[in-house]
Amino acid sequence: MLKPIKRTPRGDWYSVERPGLVDQKLLNSLDWPVDKPYMTFIFPKQKVNPAKPPRFKVSRKYLNFIRCFAVPKAIKLPAEPASLAGIVVRPPKNLAELKRINRQDHKAHLKKAGKKAGYSVWNEYKFYEKEYMPKASALLYFRKGKFFGLSVHFPCKVFKAGTKDHLGWHVSFKGLTQAERRSAEYQQALWLNKTTRCGLSLSLSPGESYKFFAGLGLTTDRVTFERL
Repeated sequence: MLKPIKRTPRGDWYSVERPGLVDQKLLNSLDWPVDKPYMTFIFPKQKVNPAKPPRFKVSRKYLNFIRCFAVPKAIKLPAEPASLAGIVVRPPKNLAELKRINRQDHKAHLKKAGKKAGYSVWNEYKFYEKEYMPKASALLYFRKGKFFGLSVHFPCKVFKAGTKDHLGWHVSFKGLTQAERRSAEYQQALWLNKTTRCGLSLSLSPGESYKFFAGLGLTTDRVTFERL
């Protein structure tokens, strides 16, 4: 039976030789207290494959996401689009605007995703707003003059990785045309490369944003499971 390499009030950490060893059988063999929403496994660092999202044979009762990293100023930019396709981006005018818009986006996300949004989105937003938002860097996205999402990163300490600029909130590009999506993704990558001073960190799951983020030249060395 694996022994934790770190215990925290939010979840315990384990070390495995490779990510393929992490499955439901392993989770069942470990003590996962009901008051701890997370469990994390660290493995040897590897490149993130844009063509092959990570898959773990675990119950759908859990969300899972790999924590990814890029060193400062080393984000691999996508090809520059022929046109910005009417997508306009800007930083928030001030902290008050960021709080107002992020609350709006958070509320819309909860309404759409329901319980599938996960423990962190349901239970840790107030902490995120209080502790991280005042020192965050953010980008707002507009399509035909109408707001459709934002990206937010903030410095935080990461176990065995040091201080990173963590992309804790990011826009969904669902509903955009291909040209609009290429524009929004390119402008986001430029912003990330310019504003992440400590190296980028983000949590990544299979889904509509996976291919874009995985293509930024990221590495990963851990996966976290989160109770729904």
